[in-house]
Amino acid sequence: MIIETTEILDKDLAREESNILVDMSRYVKNPKTQYKDYKSFALKGIILVILLMITVNVIFNECIDNPDLFYVQLTMIVLLGGAFIILELLWISANKAYKGLVGKEIKLKYVFDKEKVECDVIGENKVTLYWNSVNYIKTFDKVFCIIPKDMTGIALFMEMKYFEQVKQFIKENNINVNTVE
Repeated sequence: MIIETTEILDKDLAREESNILVDMSRYVKNPKTQYKDYKSFALKGIILVILLMITVNVIFNECIDNPDLFYVQLTMIVLLGGAFIILELLWISANKAYKGLVGKEIKLKYVFDKEKVECDVIGENKVTLYWNSVNYIKTFDKVFCIIPKDMTGIALFMEMKYFEQVKQFIKENNINVNTVE
């Protein structure tokens, strides 16, 4: 079976794919992993940490004279600063993946057979994923993803409009791959 498509990744599709990419190691380990929007999660977390830092400073502002409370304030600021850095790195990672995908026109050719699925990103590269190295296929709102058994494999994304066609191919060819919807 051959599926050829030209995708221009709109904001929603790019956001979904980038969030899945950021969380891919969790999807490889657990099929029941819930989808998370990391960009908005990190942004909300950053705002919360900033507000907590301001609150800690206001509450402990009067306590500079008391050395014991000063160290409590300093410890809280350091911990909140660490949380801020972690959330900032998460936001940068999600944003970088998103910007690499949004608005990009991608010409793809998928070739399915009994042994493998090949994805040819026309003009760039070609990847092969053998069915025996596929963990499962997971559906999301706009895409479905063929997820490998470990992080050494590559995950393949396809728009949901092709899901039934791929599912039928797998069934007709008795390929042992589960789907998680």
